[in-house]
Amino acid sequence: MIRRLTLTEVKLNLRDWSTTGFGLVLPVALLVALGSIPGVDEPDPALGRQRGIDTWVPSMAFTLALAMLAWFMLPVVLATYRERGVLRRFATTPARPAALLAAQLFANLLVLAVAVVAVFVVGSLAVDLRAPRNLVGFAVVLGAGVLALFGIGLLLASVIPSQRAAQGITWLVFAPSAFLAGVYVPSQYLPDWVTRVADFTPLAAFRSAVETVWVGDGPRPLHVAVLVATAVLSWLGAVRFLRRV
Repeated sequence: MIRRLTLTEVKLNLRDWSTTGFGLVLPVALLVALGSIPGVDEPDPALGRQRGIDTWVPSMAFTLALAMLAWFMLPVVLATYRERGVLRRFATTPARPAALLAAQLFANLLVLAVAVVAVFVVGSLAVDLRAPRNLVGFAVVLGAGVLALFGIGLLLASVIPSQRAAQGITWLVFAPSAFLAGVYVPSQYLPDWVTRVADFTPLAAFRSAVETVWVGDGPRPLHVAVLVATAVLSWLGAVRFLRRV
C-alpha cells in the first residue's frame, strides 16, 4: 500500500515542477549565492579559524531547503488534498493515515536525495565546497533532521484545514524558528540566553549539528536528542490527528 501511494506521489511531484524544482533548485542556489560572498573561503576568527564555506554556508543551505520543503510545501500539498476532497475519498479505502504520511515522506525524500547530491557536485565545482569531515555524523544528523522537520510538517498538515490557512500558519512556525537558528542574525551575535533557548528548538539544533559535523566533530548529544524527540512526538501526533475528511 505504501509503495503504491509513494509512486503516486512521485508521479504527482514530477507533474508539478514548481514543487519539485523548488526542492531541487533552492539548496543549490543558496549554496552558490552564499559561497560567492567575498571572504567566505578564507579562515574566519569568529568561526574558530574555519572557513565560512565549510561551516555556516552548507548548514544554511541544508537548513533552509529542508525547512522550506517540510514546512511549506508538504503542509500546503496535504491541505490542498483536503480542500479538493482527496482525503475524503482516501478515507473510504483500507489505507490508514500512517500510510499516506509515509508516502508523503518517501516522495519528498527522493527530491531531497537528489538535492543533496546536487549540492555536493555543484558546490565542489563552483565554490570549493569540501565534503563533511565526519560523514557518519552528517548522515546521522541529516536523517534525524529529516524525520524531525518533516514530522513537524506532517503534524501541521494533519490539522490545518485549508491551503490558505497552511500558508499563514507554516510561516508563523518558520519565522521564529529561523531567527533562533541564526538565519536572520548569525548565532554568534545573538545573546547567550537566546542561543541557549535555540539549542532546544529543532531547526536551530539541526543547523548547529550540521556545522559541527562538517568540520569533523561529533554532534552535541543535546542537539541529537532534540531532533529525535521532535521526530517521535511529531510523527505520533501527525498519525493521531490526521483528519480524513
